[in-house]
Amino acid sequence: MSRSKQQNAYLHVLFRLISKETGYTEDEVKDMIKDSLNLWVTRTRKDGTQFEALRSTAEMTTDEMSNLIDQTLVICSKLGIKYPDRRHFGYD
Repeated sequence: MSRSKQQNAYLHVLFRLISKETGYTEDEVKDMIKDSLNLWVTRTRKDGTQFEALRSTAEMTTDEMSNLIDQTLVICSKLGIKYPDRRHFGYD
């Protein structure tokens, strides 16, 4: 099953909080976290050449997205960032 809208909304709140704390953009935060979790995939261009890219969260299952959220919460905790409860986003 594909990731839920609630999961995506919650994850982006976490990225925003980390961004405010660190000074990195939200996209930089997202890419750094996905890179640290080795979420790379091989893509193929129209001309047939292949390249490595970070996996899109839109391609993740709910379980994969839950893992990404859990790892992002660990980072928030290590940085001393207070974050909202996921239940406020309709996501358990």
